[in-house]
Amino acid sequence: QIELSERMRASKKEEHDLRDLIDRNREKVQRLEGRRASLETMQEAVVAKFSPQLEEWLENKKIDSSDRLLNRLIVVDGWEKAVEFVLGENLSAICVDEISSLDNQLDNFGDRSLNLVRKSSAKRDSSKDELVHYVEGDLPLENLFAGILVAESTSDAFKIRNRLNPGQSVVTREGLWM
Repeated sequence: QIELSERMRASKKEEHDLRDLIDRNREKVQRLEGRRASLETMQEAVVAKFSPQLEEWLENKKIDSSDRLLNRLIVVDGWEKAVEFVLGENLSAICVDEISSLDNQLDNFGDRSLNLVRKSSAKRDSSKDELVHYVEGDLPLENLFAGILVAESTSDAFKIRNRLNPGQSVVTREGLWM
């Protein structure tokens, strides 16, 4: 009878451990599904096509329209939504070596819209309180994320919001931006 009691206790512990494992895996699946949805949204931004006239104009200026901002970013896990929300349509910006070299070429650009970002290998130190700390890429990221602080939760964001200087904002992992 003692052996049976021990077996039952071991079975209950094993059942408890398995339930915990199932719960952790469910959470992981939910996080991964959220990440997949976020990546799909970003992918749509990257594959956005330009009008044939704009494609021709870019080709004539020797600008690679497939070199997009999104392709150059590496975001720390968990901060994808915040980065996606902050950058918005800028995710599909075209990366160029030097914007100033296009100065005379942009005069005849017309009424089309185009977003350009300069490539750069310069890196500056950032604080873990800044969104730029959670993003890497060979771009002037400090310009794209200037003044954007991070918060782990909505309540933290409201606390930080009360201390913001002019030109600063705060964003949570989930993409709440104030």
